[in-house]
Amino acid sequence: MRLSGAELRHPAGQQLVLSTPRAASRTLLGFVRDWLPLIGLLVTYELMRDLVPLVGVAPRDLVGLERWLGEGGEATLALQAAFYQPSQVSLMDFLSSVVYFLHFVLPAAVGVYLWFDDRRRFQAFAASLLAVSFLAFLTYVALPTLPPWLGHPQNVHKVIDETIHKLHIPGWLVSVYSDRDYNVEAAFPSLHSAFPLIAAVHVWARNWRLGVALALWTFIVWVSVVYLGEHYVVDVLGGVAYAVVGMLLVWLWHRATRTRTRPLKHAPAAGL
Repeated sequence: MRLSGAELRHPAGQQLVLSTPRAASRTLLGFVRDWLPLIGLLVTYELMRDLVPLVGVAPRDLVGLERWLGEGGEATLALQAAFYQPSQVSLMDFLSSVVYFLHFVLPAAVGVYLWFDDRRRFQAFAASLLAVSFLAFLTYVALPTLPPWLGHPQNVHKVIDETIHKLHIPGWLVSVYSDRDYNVEAAFPSLHSAFPLIAAVHVWARNWRLGVALALWTFIVWVSVVYLGEHYVVDVLGGVAYAVVGMLLVWLWHRATRTRTRPLKHAPAAGL
């Protein structure tokens, strides 16, 4: 291809020259179309808090199951006894709180990465998030559960709130978090535990080094949500189980879709 006497041989250069506003518009529309389901997920998450009280199911405390799993002990109490100091803010308090608030940031960042790297992988990733969230929302409505800090406020510190208070963060910034009327009776399963696991699995398929980093991040999230008093270990295990089931359902759906759309191979006629 020649442009003003110069020849462009590299495909990337030719693509840049040949790109038009119309092509850019198609790309933007494709991006919006692919991301609409995830935006709908956020909207549903916000609306769910108004649905749960209408059902009228009393929330349950899974501390009995937690103690059975821990042979009489509770991981949250053990972690807070070992690391939490009510009189000051530790590095673990701060970092765990930051990890907790990145709940939606990480899936969004991974989604952008996958969308530009592999659109089909992005669609599988987004479908997995939607499947897990749908299953979790059904559980929240049918079987609401209490987080440790709400079920046992006399024993469990709500580390995030106490950390914010001790850091003397401006009131207007605190209100962004504290004034949100989010559903606190949605501890099991832990979507904080499910989302990073789904991200790690899908990224691993494209970049194993980045997948290892996300797997490590996933483990950090699991420890953080238990330490903060936001989830029991049972909730974390539930998030892992729901993530596996959600990804399996998406895989089975894609497999069934490929089978239905695969062209039939006709057997050759006899004698030919």
